[in-house]
Amino acid sequence: MKMPKSWTTVTPLSRRIALVLFFLLPLAAFFFGVNYQKMSESMIGGEAPLPTPTTYQAPIQTSSWCGEIAGNKPCPAGYACRFDLGSTTSGTCEKCPEVEFVDCMPGPGKYDSRCNPDYLRWAQSNCPNFKGAAY
Repeated sequence: MKMPKSWTTVTPLSRRIALVLFFLLPLAAFFFGVNYQKMSESMIGGEAPLPTPTTYQAPIQTSSWCGEIAGNKPCPAGYACRFDLGSTTSGTCEKCPEVEFVDCMPGPGKYDSRCNPDYLRWAQSNCPNFKGAAY
């Protein structure tokens, strides 16, 4: 279809209108979106609060005493001797992790106490099937 030349000619007025629309339309859309969000939040009761992180203590089960002070008593199957701090003679039998990797992915969920670096070092050196932490 052939359009009249007056409809396709760029004039100083059409340039100004195009420039104003170029800046005005995105700003109008932005403010419309902000107002729409405020309106929709007021309809559902406001913003949802962020979950507060909680600490989770994984049950690190202890069985009994082990080491030289306990008469070189070995730990039962699935347990390993965790010596007291600075000691090589007394400790407690602690249950080895039943999985190869402990999930230590950070996030808003619970904190697993098995992600403690001291526990991870102990488990890697004393539990044969444990490979480490997964991040």
